Amino acid sequence: MLISLRSIYNPRVTETLNLSEPRKGAPLKLCEARCVMKLLNAAELTWDELRKQAQRGSLFMLCVAPLEDHASHLPCGTDPLICEAMATNTARLLEPIDGVEHEPQPTSVVLLPTWSQGSSLLQSLGCLRWKSTTVTQTLVEYGGELDKLGVRRLVLLSSHGAMDHLRALEKAARILRKKTRMNVLAPSGPMLNDFVAGKYNRELLEYLGRPFTDEEVRDLKGDLHAAAWETSLLLHIAPRLVENTYRSLPKHSIFRGKKLKFRALRYHRGYFGAPAVASEELGKAAFEMLCDKMADSLSEFLDKPLRHNHRCGLTPRIRKPKKRTPSARVPVNIALGVLAGWLLFRAMDRQH
Repeated sequence: MLISLRSIYNPRVTETLNLSEPRKGAPLKLCEARCVMKLLNAAELTWDELRKQAQRGSLFMLCVAPLEDHASHLPCGTDPLICEAMATNTARLLEPIDGVEHEPQPTSVVLLPTWSQGSSLLQSLGCLRWKSTTVTQTLVEYGGELDKLGVRRLVLLSSHGAMDHLRALEKAARILRKKTRMNVLAPSGPMLNDFVAGKYNRELLEYLGRPFTDEEVRDLKGDLHAAAWETSLLLHIAPRLVENTYRSLPKHSIFRGKKLKFRALRYHRGYFGAPAVASEELGKAAFEMLCDKMADSLSEFLDKPLRHNHRCGLTPRIRKPKKRTPSARVPVNIALGVLAGWLLFRAMDRQH
C-alpha cells in the first residue's frame, strides 16, 4: 500500500512511503502480522462512513504540529510533515480489534486533518505563535465536538518538541478524559523528551546497525531544533525538501542559563545543533524506532476498555453535584439570621 504525504503547507511534497514491505529493524512479531489496521483519511470519507467508524470504536488520530522556522535548509512545515509520516507509518504496525455493537467489523485508523497550531515557537517570519492556553482550549473544544459525534478513541500526536506545547496537549487530553466519554491519549511528550535526552540511544544503535562515529557522538549532544535529527528525519521522509546547504552549516548551540535560553528564541539562526552531521541513515533508524515505540504505546491504549455497555450503549457522563459556592450561601445565611433574630425577639417579648 502506497500512501502519499501531500502537505497543504508545501505542494512540492510528493514523497511516498511504501507501507507494504516490512522494515528490517522492526520487531519480528510486527513484521509478520498479517492483519493490520486499515488507514483512512477523514477528509476523503463521507459523513456516514465517518459515523460508522466512530461507532465502531476506530482510532482517530489528530496531528497537532505548527508551522515554524527551521533555518534555511528545512521547510516551515517540517513538524507537520514528520508528524503525518509517523502517524501514517505507525498505523500499519497496529493490529485491528473487534468493533463494538452495533458495528462489529474490525476497527481502523482515521487520520484527521493536521491541526497547524502550536506554542513556544521561534520568533521569526514563518512561525505562527499561539499561547499554550489557547492550544489547550482549542483542542478541548475540538475533542468535545468529536465526542458529540460519537468518537470513542482519540490520540493527539505532535513532533514539535517544545515543553509548553507538549504540556498543552497532555492537559487537553486530561480534560477530555474527565469531561467526555472518550478514551484520549497524548503520548508524544514523554517519547520526544526521552529521545532528545539520549535515553533511546542504545535501542537506536540496534536499528542503525553500527555505533555512532566520534563526530556524531560530539555533535548530537545539544541537538534541539532543525539540526541533525530533524534534518535526518526529513532526509528519510521527503529528501527533495532538504536544501544541500545543511552540509556547510556550523554547529550553533543554544545559550546556557535560563535567561539566555529565552533570548535564544529571539536571537537565533533558525537551528540549535549541528545540521551537517545529518544523514538519511540516521533518519531512517530514528524514524523506525520512534514509530515502533509509538505503536507499542497505542497498542496498550487500544486494549483499554471503552466506557460502554451492550444494553445502553455509551455510559452516561458522571455528573457530580455542584457544591454551593460562598456567594450562593449568602442569601441563605441572611434568611437564617433574620429568622433567628425574630425568634429571639419574640421569646424576649413573651418574658416581659
